[in-house]
Amino acid sequence: LLITQTPQFGEDGVLVVGDVAVTPMPDANQLAQIAVCTAQTAKSVAGFEDPRVAMLSFSTKGSASHEVVDKVVEATALAKEMKKVIGQRKDAEMDLEENESSQTRLQAREVELRERGNATELSFREVQDLEAELTSLAKTLEKRQYKHKDLVDRLEKVRQTEAKALETDRMLVNQEQLELESIKEQTADIRRDAAALKAEREEVVKSISDEVMAEYEAATKRFGGLGVEILRGNMPSICSVKVSPSAFGDIKLGPEITTCPYCHRLLVTTYMFEEPKKD
Repeated sequence: LLITQTPQFGEDGVLVVGDVAVTPMPDANQLAQIAVCTAQTAKSVAGFEDPRVAMLSFSTKGSASHEVVDKVVEATALAKEMKKVIGQRKDAEMDLEENESSQTRLQAREVELRERGNATELSFREVQDLEAELTSLAKTLEKRQYKHKDLVDRLEKVRQTEAKALETDRMLVNQEQLELESIKEQTADIRRDAAALKAEREEVVKSISDEVMAEYEAATKRFGGLGVEILRGNMPSICSVKVSPSAFGDIKLGPEITTCPYCHRLLVTTYMFEEPKKD
């Protein structure tokens, strides 16, 4: 509980803060559950009539774009849905409890009237009034008993809906955990592949002259990382300008790594006698 001297904040200056220390990095589902539980605590412990929940982040009404902000937005939507389901269940429980309490009061009143009628001598007028009240009580009690079954059925349906919602939530959390584990495995595979490619590149670089490497670095910088293309047939892979027969003859007699006569990227001719790939 956070008690302030400013009644305009919270409930007459009292706020209930949901601390996520137990779950330092909650996902959207966990954050939604924390919000709903905090609202329930505010109602049952602090006596809030209608708790209002604020989800805190470093974004003000969508002013920032970040995965943490997205998580808070998602959690807010989930919390509203969870509150709706829990609210329906609590309403159904209260309606059933009220119905049963009303039946108990009516039955107690009926017993009281019958005992009074049996214990004392009553005038004709008093007997009429007693019978009228007993008749009214019987009709009201019958209505309450008739409604009781509907209320029990309603509560059972709401509880089933809530149970399904919670089960779905657990399944989503488990699915998310599995996906996170899968992503971790894929990330590890990518890192291993990247390390292998890096080692392979270092071996290839050893076999390339300093002059060609200097040309490669310059072309890569000039063309935003796409400094090398492959010649298949008479078609360079990036600029896609067909090499003229005369230029093709010169390239054929030249080294495996040369310069494209059109875009001036480095041109690898190792695969020049292969047919270009068709889209």
